[in-house]
Amino acid sequence: MRHLKKLYRHLPGVGFLSLAFIAGCICFSTCPINQALAGTYSSSDYYATPPFISRGVKPNVLIILDNSNSMDEDSVGNAVGSAAPNSRSEIARQALISLIDNNSSRMNFGLMAYDQNGIAAYELHNSFYYCSYDPNTFDPTGTPTPKDPATNTLQFPNPTDLGHYIYYDQALPMYDSSNQGNAFGYCGNYVEDGVGSTANTYWIYDHKTGLSDPP
Repeated sequence: MRHLKKLYRHLPGVGFLSLAFIAGCICFSTCPINQALAGTYSSSDYYATPPFISRGVKPNVLIILDNSNSMDEDSVGNAVGSAAPNSRSEIARQALISLIDNNSSRMNFGLMAYDQNGIAAYELHNSFYYCSYDPNTFDPTGTPTPKDPATNTLQFPNPTDLGHYIYYDQALPMYDSSNQGNAFGYCGNYVEDGVGSTANTYWIYDHKTGLSDPP
């Protein structure tokens, strides 16, 4: 140890942990190599659970539940409303109920949600982007291309043309103070992120029938 202290004094900035590491290295080097290679250690020398952890105290688990607008959507972004059985909100609630029912005897649970200000009721609308009405663009096993209406992996019944579908890759919710019903927007010369002189102009229709994309 006297030699270790001398070495430590000549290593500026080396703290206690570094000294312990040096000592550990020296101690390890003094272990006979043939003993390690001989496999003299057994599995009973190791513990999966550290001995200082007590098993007599139930852990406290705090769960933070997302209550933002995204929970009004289903797993692929369709605006279905938080009360719908396939909404993210309802899926999360059912998962929590199952988790608590199966572990309440072993854990203490707490529940918290985001604090929100200025809450107001709005009408929820489902909106499909870069969509098509042509069934030839639909491939449920394909790779999603959200900004290419020529290939689509999802479909939704067209509410104004029974038996036909809207094909898309991405849907997002839209909120409004009143119910806007059905609206179909079409832009003949769309420019990505168009602003100012390149701002896009849309024709809005209240219904869409047929399989062609142009109105």
